[in-house]
Amino acid sequence: MRQKKLVIFDWDGTIVDSLSVWANAYNTLSREFGFRRFTPGSFGDWLSLDWNRNFRRLNIPRREWKKSLQRLRDYYNRADTKIIPGMREVIKRISDEYDVAVVTNTHDFLVLRKIRKLNLPIKKVFGPVEGKHKPDPAQLLGVLKKLKLNPNDVVYVGDMSFDVIAAHRAKIKAIGLATKYSFHRREKIIKSAPEYLATSPRQIIRFVKKILI
Repeated sequence: MRQKKLVIFDWDGTIVDSLSVWANAYNTLSREFGFRRFTPGSFGDWLSLDWNRNFRRLNIPRREWKKSLQRLRDYYNRADTKIIPGMREVIKRISDEYDVAVVTNTHDFLVLRKIRKLNLPIKKVFGPVEGKHKPDPAQLLGVLKKLKLNPNDVVYVGDMSFDVIAAHRAKIKAIGLATKYSFHRREKIIKSAPEYLATSPRQIIRFVKKILI
């Protein structure tokens, strides 16, 4: 039996509305370490997917990095993260025809808990690779190797330019998602040159079918 083709989604800002959650998580550190509080609008453009780089930019002492990261994760885990309107139906329809996975910089055990809570038909979740962060393609290359897939049988959907660049470096076609929930602005996503740009979740289905003919 021929293996199903795979649609990979990013998690934060793509499936769930979490821009303000992560901004507020970082804001819990602001009083202790003296940096200006973020708004959701300023946070997405500022954010690097490398935790250590973020902590350096905020002048958080290295000895506090491990504790600070745990505080961010604890806040995120407690937050009542909502699915982006329309994404549940998109994932359901795509999962009827293709395999579905999530590749995320958020730790996989946190995402798996939220997937179960939201009752989404996603079984495969791939978390961060130590020392490698999108736009580095290491996560996606690892998925291709583990699942023994050809890049032509995979499409990646993400809301950040980093997602698109990582996909292209792994020879995977990408759909950029630019909605009010996205971490990156539409112009920044367009600049990364995705094969298609979706401005609503339901457009994703049509673009996936065009790529995975």
